[in-house]
Amino acid sequence: MTELNEQVHIEDHTLDVEEGQDVSPPPEVSMLEAFQHYACLYIKYVQIFTNLEECYDQMVHPQKRIDVKQIMELVMVCSICPSTYTLHPSMSRNAITTAETRVVELKHDLVKWNPPNPDVRTTPERNFPWEYVNLDDLLVDLKLPPSLLEVPVPKYFVEDSSSDLKKRDRLVKGYMKLKLGVDSLPVEITEENVSLTDTVLGTAFSNCRPNMSLEEAIQVIQRNERGRQGKQRGSLVRELREEEKQRRLYDNAQTPEMEPELAAANIQRVFRGHNSRGKATIERDEELVFIGMKPPKNDKAVALEMELALAKIRRKTQQTDNKEEYERSLTDVHETVKNEEGPFMKEKMLEERRKWITDVMAQGQLPEDMVGYYLMINPPPVDAEPKDEDEGKGKKGDKGKKGDKGK
Repeated sequence: MTELNEQVHIEDHTLDVEEGQDVSPPPEVSMLEAFQHYACLYIKYVQIFTNLEECYDQMVHPQKRIDVKQIMELVMVCSICPSTYTLHPSMSRNAITTAETRVVELKHDLVKWNPPNPDVRTTPERNFPWEYVNLDDLLVDLKLPPSLLEVPVPKYFVEDSSSDLKKRDRLVKGYMKLKLGVDSLPVEITEENVSLTDTVLGTAFSNCRPNMSLEEAIQVIQRNERGRQGKQRGSLVRELREEEKQRRLYDNAQTPEMEPELAAANIQRVFRGHNSRGKATIERDEELVFIGMKPPKNDKAVALEMELALAKIRRKTQQTDNKEEYERSLTDVHETVKNEEGPFMKEKMLEERRKWITDVMAQGQLPEDMVGYYLMINPPPVDAEPKDEDEGKGKKGDKGKKGDKGK
């Protein structure tokens, strides 16, 4: 939130200007400078949204989560649902309203001020409104990874609607059980679920197959089975022939005779090569660990990651408990205020209305309804235009009187 507030004040210098002071217009810039300016702002706001999403996901206080969620939804909804690429009005003086429209405004501005390719640049310079803007050069200059531009999908999309998703899954399973006789179907067909898929599809589309008599079906099955058995026999004969050929070659081959010294030298050569390759692998791993390109074997990163995962699970459980306790506390406080302070508040409101009715009757009038009382409590806003018109008329009248006196 502090980062968002600072970004808003840095971007809009009129927030620090007092009411009534003139604001100087921004200087004119080229198309490329405008594109780079809006691109930097867009990257910054995406970073802010990512931080807000992570903060909301790991926060356990219900009141803080409500405030962060409101800001994040304002930023997120406008950034995901842009309508048309048009110019938007200037930023509001309210930080929340600014966050509400700023991301989508920046996206629109990026599309509007997208410079054309240098090879097709014309004079005068014209923009190239293209939705897929190129921010690679800017990311390289800022030394930021390309993954920074990926807008994360908030996890509470699934967490907050988990009950609705469970109801939907139960409904879908019920219909699948009723129509297909199974609870679920595999999304990807593999060797493990191919039989299940064939069975289900065969049951579902049995009405689409042409009618076939029993004799024709038996003939088709026999023909397929004969073909399968013939292929199996041919494969088996081929394997037997290959084994017989290899056995004959092995029997006819002569065993080479080797001197003991030469055999020992060959054994030493093979062992030294194997030992050298092992040592080279160990030295390479040690070098990678030394320069930081590979974690050491006794690194505690795995244990820390496991602890972090367990901490996230505990935090999620604490979030649910705190939310339930917060909702119960709200209900209890509401009932407590209603039972303890409700009668006093009711008596006070009745006394105020009785007093107003008595004052109106003291003036010789009898109110027919309570409209006048509510207008007295919440008076309508007074427009400044009629006053300005009256002042203008007064000035004109004074000038007319002065003219008459002169005559």
